[in-house]
Amino acid sequence: MSFNISSLMYLFALVAASLAVLGVWGLLFAGSILYLYLGSLSIGLNRTDIRLGWSPIVAALGIIVLLCRLLVPTVSDPRVYTQQRQSLNSIKQIELALLNYESVHGHFPPAVVRNEQGEPLYSWRVELLPYLDQQTLYSQLHLDEPWNSPHNAKVFSNTDMSLFQSARVHNNKLQPHETNYVAVVGEGTAWPMEGTISLSEVVTNKECSPVNVIEVGNLGIHWAEPRDVTLEQAIDLLTGNVTNQVEFERKVQGYFVTTKYAISNRVVSNVDGRTKVLYPMANRDDARALLTIAGGEDSKAEYEVLQSQSAFHTLGKVIHWDHIVGVVLLVVIVLLPLVPSVRKRVLPRVTREEKSNA
Repeated sequence: MSFNISSLMYLFALVAASLAVLGVWGLLFAGSILYLYLGSLSIGLNRTDIRLGWSPIVAALGIIVLLCRLLVPTVSDPRVYTQQRQSLNSIKQIELALLNYESVHGHFPPAVVRNEQGEPLYSWRVELLPYLDQQTLYSQLHLDEPWNSPHNAKVFSNTDMSLFQSARVHNNKLQPHETNYVAVVGEGTAWPMEGTISLSEVVTNKECSPVNVIEVGNLGIHWAEPRDVTLEQAIDLLTGNVTNQVEFERKVQGYFVTTKYAISNRVVSNVDGRTKVLYPMANRDDARALLTIAGGEDSKAEYEVLQSQSAFHTLGKVIHWDHIVGVVLLVVIVLLPLVPSVRKRVLPRVTREEKSNA
């Protein structure tokens, strides 16, 4: 076989287009196409010294590589899942601190710590400091003063309590002292409005373990402030009936189209220490069951939560016209040798000696 300038130009165009579309895998694709065409020449010469059985296999591999590159999308931005794991770890530490507090005192900390006159002083989060390796900070506070007293405010201003902040909400202009983990306070929950409650009172049997701490967006709550959410507010949060959602973006990178989605969910923890990711729930009764002691939520079962359409919405799509043009050019280049007039120019010519030896 003899090669001319047209053959070399076609070879260069095929390899260049394959590399542009498929990257390094383009070499395999271009090689499989050339092997297929050269195999067809050998068949035309009735050659028996070339193993033509490999030709369709190699060509099939090239086509599979092309299809995988074009049709299989990839999900980018792995930071989203890293931040979600960090948020789950943070709320897990908070829940374990609550359990340690209960084992020492015989009850969980009150949602609001009050003085003898019944005036609110600070949050249950302050009471957890010794169980979160923050005994030094706890000993510096004046526990008979409100959380925003001059002394306590000065101590808090020099303290970094990122544990009480969600890694997913931290970038949304969250102030250093604000928290994203709040208790669900109300009648029938694990946090009564007044007084304290023990683990045995909350977990009345092995099958009942209500959610007691949930992740929220930016509500402007200082982590030491005696403010959380009521049962009805928590139900609104879990069912997506409020604008305060914890959202993250997910980018699905297709070869021709890239789509950005916003997904709403939040991490929660149960009294028994389990942590989960919840999407907006479709039924308020299901949300109430998760949050109350008498709800009958199975502590051993996975959450089976109906995901409402509000959990996912498209932010936008980007069409990659350069990729589309590249694929069209590659297909045209691959199919060119099928045209008889072009085939004679771009494929190697068979010499008379090869014809006589065929």
